[in-house]
Amino acid sequence: MVSRRNYIAIVMMLLILFVMFQFSGVMKKQLNEYGENSYAENADTNFTREDAFCPEAGTSADIVYVGNKEGSIGKVVTEFCTYSKKTLRCRQSMAACRIQDDSTATVIIDGRNIVKSQAEVKVLNRLVKEGADVIFASMPDYEVVTSNGILNDMMGIYQNFAPEVKLDGMHLFSGFLMGGEAVYQVRDREDKKRQDLDIEIPWYVTGSGTETYMVGTIPEKTYRNALKMGIAQKFTSVGTDETSTKNTLMPAVIWRNSWNDRQIFCINADFMLDSSGIGILSAIMAEMSDYSLYPVVNAQNFVIANFPAFASENSEGLKENYSQPAEDIYQDIIWPSLSSLAEKTGDLLTCMLTPQFSYSDALEPNPDTAAYYLKLLKEEEAEAGLSATSVEGLPVSEKMAADDMFWEKTAPGYQFRSLYIDGREELEEAGKAGKTRGVRTVVLEEEAEDDPIVGYGEDGMLLQYSTSDGIHHTFQDDFKLRCQETALGYSNIVLNLYHVTYPGNKSDLWQNLGKVVAANAVTYWEPFDSFASTTLSTSDQRIRRFLALDYEEKRNGDSISLTTYHFEEQAYFVLKLHDEKIKSLQGGSYKKLGDGFYLITVKQPEALIRVESTGRW
Repeated sequence: MVSRRNYIAIVMMLLILFVMFQFSGVMKKQLNEYGENSYAENADTNFTREDAFCPEAGTSADIVYVGNKEGSIGKVVTEFCTYSKKTLRCRQSMAACRIQDDSTATVIIDGRNIVKSQAEVKVLNRLVKEGADVIFASMPDYEVVTSNGILNDMMGIYQNFAPEVKLDGMHLFSGFLMGGEAVYQVRDREDKKRQDLDIEIPWYVTGSGTETYMVGTIPEKTYRNALKMGIAQKFTSVGTDETSTKNTLMPAVIWRNSWNDRQIFCINADFMLDSSGIGILSAIMAEMSDYSLYPVVNAQNFVIANFPAFASENSEGLKENYSQPAEDIYQDIIWPSLSSLAEKTGDLLTCMLTPQFSYSDALEPNPDTAAYYLKLLKEEEAEAGLSATSVEGLPVSEKMAADDMFWEKTAPGYQFRSLYIDGREELEEAGKAGKTRGVRTVVLEEEAEDDPIVGYGEDGMLLQYSTSDGIHHTFQDDFKLRCQETALGYSNIVLNLYHVTYPGNKSDLWQNLGKVVAANAVTYWEPFDSFASTTLSTSDQRIRRFLALDYEEKRNGDSISLTTYHFEEQAYFVLKLHDEKIKSLQGGSYKKLGDGFYLITVKQPEALIRVESTGRW
């Protein structure tokens, strides 16, 4: 039996809960401005292409590149200097080098195309003796290396064993790149699909005084044949165990040698032909001294391109594969999966919307569906951008003109700051069309070998290339991801869902695609989750600030002073320490990234970092 007093108390409590829930729903509806882009309001910056750092050297240079500036390696070196704020001077040949000027810099050489005879080696020897550290971005031909004793000594090569060996994988040791140790070796059927590294390289065995960062792994049969041919006689004669002997004889891929008090780095693979080279150079520069401090973007994007559409397209094909119309597939299947994945990984989504894919049929996009998804994106702290994809392959200007009328009625106040396009041939037109609509960033699906990871287009638009499609993740992709994160603290996953609406085969269906995307995102990007998750508007702002930034740093004892120029609100740096750790930081904050890497957030133009020994020898 409930007393009157208790009954009244229970009723009042229920009324209070009812009012609270109703009030929260009303307030949510009133305060949540679904038709506005909150990220756009906080992502403004005054920096433009004219403010970007230019690496072209004046009287002195931090880096001297010997090779073709317009070649693949030359473009990577230029991009590295642009991002790391280092001045660059280019020489077309060793004969063009000026010993007095160039020996004060770090010399990067396209060894394959530049070092071909004793004459080039003599100039190189003089540069090192005068004080230059050297990076071989590519190795000279095997015959050139084997015929030159000075070159062997300089590179720290103990034995030139074979002009070519077929590897069964590569082993990246921890501490060189972000992300830790990685073994790229085929062990099962799935690994076989992922193997795309160059597994045929010259076989060099390094000697004492060298430090190896990456080696090739060889099959047991190859190792046994090498023993019969006389390799490792000195190693086996001193009684070392077989495992140690085999590890010592692994073909060197990336290593360092100390010679004449200078440091010589060698890259015995074609990693310097694409953006992987930027991360390798960042890691090498960090190995040259007891610390390294360089700026990064600090942005991790997850872009969903062509999701959702607001018209009932390809109904027959979708019903055949899903037994549901397009609207139900997007709402009941795909969106819950994406929302769950974002919650699990902490990613912020940017959905590149298209009212419709086909403009030749009588189907029209539904404004109510568009409003529904803008609400969902707002509630999930996601952002909306625009997509220029169409079934007919319309020019960007025509596609955007057709869509403008729809958006003017549906979301007249929403600021779309980003535009997704399929290919580079549309880039110039996309920039011009986007300028009239407040678009600041153009997203491209994939990056070619000589494309920058981030940068400005000809029209001043910011370009953010896709660094991954979220679906495929080969050995080369994984290595490149580690390199890009090391150099920039940046990634841009662009998941294109056009083929979910217009599937070409069973692998395009979301029940297959979604599992792969979720597994990849959770697994391969997990080591880099200390970097910030961003939408495209936020990353646009950070990239513009990053490209404009310049800085000076100096170490005095246990203190590292940092002065930034073209500073706006905040900037981000990576600090790499060896056998030291950060003790304190004035003018900002920091977090540990692992393997001696720290992410520094600078909140004032000047900062002071104090370090101390870890106590390890």
